[in-house]
Amino acid sequence: MDIYIYGGKLFVKDMKSVLRKADINHINIDDVEDLKDTIIQSPNSIFLIDHNKIIKHNQFIKFIKNKIPKYEKIDHFFTKDLIEQDFLDKYGVEDICFNTTQSMINYILDKINQEKTLDECKEETIKTVEDEVLQEESEEEIAERDLTSITNIEEINETEMEDALNLKSSI
Repeated sequence: MDIYIYGGKLFVKDMKSVLRKADINHINIDDVEDLKDTIIQSPNSIFLIDHNKIIKHNQFIKFIKNKIPKYEKIDHFFTKDLIEQDFLDKYGVEDICFNTTQSMINYILDKINQEKTLDECKEETIKTVEDEVLQEESEEEIAERDLTSITNIEEINETEMEDALNLKSSI
């Protein structure tokens, strides 16, 4: 799982320091368009975003855009390095606040461990299914070989005959 940092210089510096001390790898994103692309590509990653870089399109901005037509680019002026809250909500990027840096570190480590556990469960499930398929194929081969190798029906005792018929009917 990747951890991305986006924000002002002081925020980024502080987050890098905290993550380095906790020995957690991270990636710094400097451009809002790169951040948006990254969120679209991997919305389940962890994004540490400075609250000063998140804009909520409120009625004030809409009012200004509608009342002052000569400032058509006013939205770009407000959002040149900001990311919209609506965009984050659309892609499921959670808004979580932490009271301490330790609670943030614990949250990140828990998310990383959850992903590892999920990956291990997927691998175990795949292995179990593969083992079951191999077992079924092996039983079918044995049943076919046993039935074809019989040359004299008198050589088969009653129990073997019942087992062979039961196995053949289940296939």
